[in-house]
Amino acid sequence: MLTLKHALIISAVAMFLVAVATLGYDSWLAFETLCQDRQSGAEQGTPVEPLIRWRTSMALLLVAWLPLLIALSIAV
Repeated sequence: MLTLKHALIISAVAMFLVAVATLGYDSWLAFETLCQDRQSGAEQGTPVEPLIRWRTSMALLLVAWLPLLIALSIAV
């Protein structure tokens, strides 16, 4: 049971980290796009809106609670 508890905690932490990493990567891409737009000037036309995957990250955060709650309910 202890192995199951640790596996559930590790999977929950991994999902939290993936959600945060997804937001971090998308923010970094948005920053790079903004810097390139500023360097290229206004002759390009309308700036391109970068895609930040909020729904994917929020879904991972919500799903990560399930194995964490199961792991915390196991008393060894």
